[in-house]
Amino acid sequence: MGIGKRTRGILVTSLQPGSTAAEKLKVGDRILAVNGLPVTDQLSAVTFVKASGERLFLQIGRPRNQP
Repeated sequence: MGIGKRTRGILVTSLQPGSTAAEKLKVGDRILAVNGLPVTDQLSAVTFVKASGERLFLQIGRPRNQP
């Protein structure tokens, strides 16, 4: 049995150059929630983004060493 802090969300490992995501996100960011819904894996993130309609609110965790 291990007890410890679990990492939440999914890690951004690459971005499509010129995309809207690349304008806002950075490699190394962690997407924690989409429109207030917690992201547990890539499938949940994609599902929430596709269901978001015109507006999208992302909760992002960014390592302190990134600008």
